[in-house]
Amino acid sequence: MYLAIIGLAGLGLGVLIASSRVPRTQWAPLISALLLTGIAATTIFQGADASLLHGLTFVVACLGGSAMYAGVLWGRENLEPGIGYWGWVWRDFAHFPYLRKLQRDRARPVVPVDSTVANHPAS
Repeated sequence: MYLAIIGLAGLGLGVLIASSRVPRTQWAPLISALLLTGIAATTIFQGADASLLHGLTFVVACLGGSAMYAGVLWGRENLEPGIGYWGWVWRDFAHFPYLRKLQRDRARPVVPVDSTVANHPAS
């Protein structure tokens, strides 16, 4: 029963972390979620019945919940059509800087170049 509660707490904190960092980082919620995660982890590791299994359950649940919910959020951004849910989860977990680069490239406006203006400087 205790492992189930730890797993649910980890999943919930993972969702909070993902929602504060995807698609744009919101620093106040991210810092508060990370502090809450640190407090929960410290409480789990300092408990009377603390074990490595409890700690690993919490860490895996936090990482898994964060990556899985971030997969949903990145999928909504439609940065690369044709990528499935698990593709976005994997990219968030293993290639997060690549996703930020895709987002920056998409947000950058494309300015059409008029060849007649480009070839004749203004006088």
